Amino acid sequence: MATQLKSDGINLAESSAPTAASDHGVIYVKADGHAYFSSVGGSGGDVAETKLNSQSASSVAADDINAGDAAVSLSTTSGDVTVDSNAGAISIDGHTGVTIASSNSGNISIDSVAELHLNSTTGDIKFQDGGTDQLALDLDGTGGEVIMKLMVDSDDFVFQQYDGTEVFRVEDNGDFDIAGGLGSTGVTISAAGAISADGRIVTDDNTPATSITDGSLQTDGGLSVALDAVVGDDLYLLSDGAVIHFGADSDITLTHVADSGLTIQQATETTAEPVLTLKNTGDLASGPILDFVLDNGAGEANDDVLGLVRFYGDDAGDNATLFASIKALSTNVAESSEAGSLVFSAFVGGTEREIVVIGDDAGLTLPNAATYGVAKALSFVTYSDETLKENIQPMNNALDKVKSLQGVTYNWKSDGHSDIGFIAQDVEKVIPEVVATTGEEGGYAMDYARMTALLVEGMKEQQAQIEELKSVIVKLSNGKTISAKMGKVKLS
Repeated sequence: MATQLKSDGINLAESSAPTAASDHGVIYVKADGHAYFSSVGGSGGDVAETKLNSQSASSVAADDINAGDAAVSLSTTSGDVTVDSNAGAISIDGHTGVTIASSNSGNISIDSVAELHLNSTTGDIKFQDGGTDQLALDLDGTGGEVIMKLMVDSDDFVFQQYDGTEVFRVEDNGDFDIAGGLGSTGVTISAAGAISADGRIVTDDNTPATSITDGSLQTDGGLSVALDAVVGDDLYLLSDGAVIHFGADSDITLTHVADSGLTIQQATETTAEPVLTLKNTGDLASGPILDFVLDNGAGEANDDVLGLVRFYGDDAGDNATLFASIKALSTNVAESSEAGSLVFSAFVGGTEREIVVIGDDAGLTLPNAATYGVAKALSFVTYSDETLKENIQPMNNALDKVKSLQGVTYNWKSDGHSDIGFIAQDVEKVIPEVVATTGEEGGYAMDYARMTALLVEGMKEQQAQIEELKSVIVKLSNGKTISAKMGKVKLS
């Protein structure tokens, strides 16, 4: 009897068992009314027969199909072939492999209403094209790795959107392209770690940078910026010898000198003098301000140095030498009595000397030195406007005061220079208005120019005396001619 496998089930009719020459499996019905499956190998041997539980005339439920070494074929000329298990799993065990193939143009679909499991004992799953491996999945890689591997040299791994738009690509050389990569409004990360982008690189992380190993963006190498760089907060140069270069040829540099300060240096090959300019282009009534600030907490004291400007140059031996300086002092830090001074110093004969002191409750002061204590000018003009004065009174007894003064000659102890003048302590007793003192030894000084008022009034008093004497002499001469020489008067 024939056994037919149709799209609407399996139709079985009574038949005898296959002969030993069979080379395939056969499902048949024996006289007992039960269905059996049997097959033998092509080389002959015992027939392997399995009884099938028949539930109806048109369907067969198989608890076990054992085909031995022969082939098992399930085929249909139309419709579907369905292998279904209501109770458990369906297993296809191939000792040398299992192949599910479509010999026609149809598709092979694996559909699961639950999870679909692909299980490989060795951990490897491969996808082929025309029998050639294209992509491999190694699910049991070392160290817990799951490895996806392209099996064809020079192939790229590309991930696309539904419309074919490229999202990212892993190139054969190891480069990683995003959105088409560099040159296509995208980003390329090279195998060497270089990131190149056609657009902006933005990080929203706000981790502050306190060293070279933290912050939102880090680099172990240099940083090249073709256009402007904008820093929204502090800029740290952590090197003790950090240098900022200005100009294409680094003609001006700003160098950090460790624990000391900053040096602005001009390149040796430039010809113009370096200029530091503070410029105000705003519509203001004053220019820029340069502040020197000493903030030493509660450690302030008289004569603290508030700032120092020094001028260096090379001497004849090409040695860097200090030639002059300007120093600012807080000469008095008492609250409500604050006083300061500026000291202009210069080297004289190889020694630094204070040339001019401005302030220090003394106005403008030059040192007591015949060489560098000299002031030279076309004229010295003194305030003398009447509107600036009050309690104006004529000077009396000027001649007596002049007679009380003692002019002297002397030599200065500082340099042996010979001079003429007065002793300020003696003049103070007679005319204290022209004498000033700091209260320290060597601090007495006097205003010689103001003594002209005393001398003028003294000479006027003396001239009045002379005129009075002349009048007396004329009366005593009784009309005689009077001639006079120094120390002698003659009547004739």
